[in-house]
Amino acid sequence: MQRFVRRIFFVAFLAPLSAQAKVSLFFYGGLAAAPDSQVVIRQSGGTDITLHDVDWSSDSLRPPLYYGARVVFWLPTRKEAGFGLDFTHTKVSARDTQVVKASGLRAGNRIEGWEPVGNTVEGLGFLHGLNLFLVVMHRRWFAEENFQPYFGAGAGVAMPHMDGKIGNTRGNAFAYGGMAFQAMGGFSQKIYGPLALFAEYKLQRASIDVPYDRNTQVTTTIWVHQGALGLAAHFQ
Repeated sequence: MQRFVRRIFFVAFLAPLSAQAKVSLFFYGGLAAAPDSQVVIRQSGGTDITLHDVDWSSDSLRPPLYYGARVVFWLPTRKEAGFGLDFTHTKVSARDTQVVKASGLRAGNRIEGWEPVGNTVEGLGFLHGLNLFLVVMHRRWFAEENFQPYFGAGAGVAMPHMDGKIGNTRGNAFAYGGMAFQAMGGFSQKIYGPLALFAEYKLQRASIDVPYDRNTQVTTTIWVHQGALGLAAHFQ
């Protein structure tokens, strides 16, 4: 996965620069938080359990850290508009001892009540990232010579790393998770030459439907609020 990401951004970053295109590069870190969501666990043998209002922890400042990178190509005829690629690595996890409402079937037996998350899945989370790859559209304003407010939106795919253990089945792999969407806004302040500092707010939505193995499936939808700070380079 890491090698794949490096190859994508090596091509995306260096190709336009070699062609002297108008391009901006963004590298960022920051903080992320994910609201509660519903998690569905399906497994052969008659298990179809819904865990309601699972509380996610992001731990953005603990390894592996929250980070991301983006490249934006500006249109030659409209320098305020552009499009590009955005990669975000953020993680979420749920405590085994967290008590939630569980409903559905476990091994063919109906359940309905409150119990720890660990009764169904131990170590539930995406500790090596939700890993969102997005195509984004950008719009910026030249409020001053060195100050640029901007906003953007995009869509793409989630490639999460599934962690946890369900019965004797353990998740420990990257997989295609589903569609992802993003809206964002921020500002960039030039500090020296093409370099600028920027701050932004990002809202991302990832629809996750991933297999632990051929007999086990985990489904959830995760919203992630993010406050990002970073370094940008604007090549004009």
